[in-house]
Amino acid sequence: MNPKQPFSTNRLDEVERPYDHLMESLARQTHDKWCNDRRQNGWRFGQRHNETHKTSPFLLPYDDLPDNKKQQLLSGAGDTLATIIEEGYSILKAENETGFAPELTTLEKDLESGKASTIDAKLLPWRNRNPQLWRKHPSLYLQAGKGMLSAGEPLLAYDILSEGVETMGGPPMVPELEGEARSLLISLLQQQALSLAQSGASGEANTILRSLRDAGVSDSETLGILGRTWKDMAMETGDAGLREKYLEQAFTCYHKTYATDYRMRRYESAYYTGINAATVSLLAGDTAESRKIAGQVRSICENILREKKIRNEDVSFWLYASLGEASLLQGDRAGAEEFYTLAAQGCAGDIRALGSMRKQARYILHASGKNSKALDRCFPVPSVVLFSGHIIDYPGRRRNRFPPANEEMVRRHIAHWLDEQNGQIGFSSAACGSDILFLEEMLKRGGEINVVLPFDREAFIRTSVDVTGGGNWVERFEKILDQVNEIKILSQYN
Repeated sequence: MNPKQPFSTNRLDEVERPYDHLMESLARQTHDKWCNDRRQNGWRFGQRHNETHKTSPFLLPYDDLPDNKKQQLLSGAGDTLATIIEEGYSILKAENETGFAPELTTLEKDLESGKASTIDAKLLPWRNRNPQLWRKHPSLYLQAGKGMLSAGEPLLAYDILSEGVETMGGPPMVPELEGEARSLLISLLQQQALSLAQSGASGEANTILRSLRDAGVSDSETLGILGRTWKDMAMETGDAGLREKYLEQAFTCYHKTYATDYRMRRYESAYYTGINAATVSLLAGDTAESRKIAGQVRSICENILREKKIRNEDVSFWLYASLGEASLLQGDRAGAEEFYTLAAQGCAGDIRALGSMRKQARYILHASGKNSKALDRCFPVPSVVLFSGHIIDYPGRRRNRFPPANEEMVRRHIAHWLDEQNGQIGFSSAACGSDILFLEEMLKRGGEINVVLPFDREAFIRTSVDVTGGGNWVERFEKILDQVNEIKILSQYN
């Protein structure tokens, strides 16, 4: 056995001359990654290296390192480049960075417009991402993550936002960054925490937001989401002492932001944190304070509503929801019903928002000693329907099960049942016959459809769609799949 001799670094001078800038960039990135990994594992700067106490004298910005340590990193980078050249590869510098410009412009427009109508379509920019482009422009992670949150997909949002956070070095980099980079990392962490909160992981979200607050970030966005996590944790715990503590923390977050926004006349954001402060105050047992803040918030909202109507501007359903919540906190049941109904009508299928309004109303009613479901009729939450039915009879079938002559009768029964159940979200396969009839009726009523296929599309058409010799089932199948929210092909998971 004759092992290959290591590359001689006598040629390092030849590497350094044309690639000195690249060597320093590699050395800097290597050190930055080492620092980030250490910090995420609890290490900190110390005069001596100590494995037990997790301290290192090199946990510093690259530019502050002693010269001998920089030289060590540069030598490692030079060895890497020399090995690449020795193996016969060439290193060519791009003429400029404009090669990404067309792709970046198109991607930013697609993410900003949210024009994709289905989850699969919304995910395409993420699934087909160019890693190099996204790392150079981490704002893409923020846009894509927000898009998934607005689509009601917090787990997907978390995956996207987490990669963005990691790309920028994670929470330890917040004190190190400045300007736009710092603002972007803060926004990524805020949205990452929100995705966790919406997934039910309030404790994990709370940890991220407290680390931001401890790093000196105390804007209304951070404190507003932090207040939400404290409130959620209070409502989830069975420990009365912890519940009181969490509600106190939630009130502090909400009320601090509300007071600042109100003082600065930022009324559009003040009513959000204000109404939450009022509700948390009631949950904590302070009815007088709750009614006082609710009265202030109601006045703010009524003034905003009046101005918007004068200027003929659109009114956010959250403004109506806040008016409904403020009315309920003040004991005005009729006013609450009126505004909650307007809010629900303005939701336009935003089920997450509708559920949030209903949950808040139930909290308030319960804390007021009333039937917590008394206002549920204001929030017509749609039903989720899991459908399975017969394929239409193929020619020559000995016993009739679903003869083609019964198609319209079956369609009418499906439509009637969906009306009775307020079916708005459907899951089904897409075989010819009752599956396709169900999916067509869901689309007619403006519902969301999700299709599950056992194997790939073309094979499914051959075995379960194009099998009757009539009924234009294939054309109808293709039309449906162009409008689905999501398609799951189970054989992909085997």
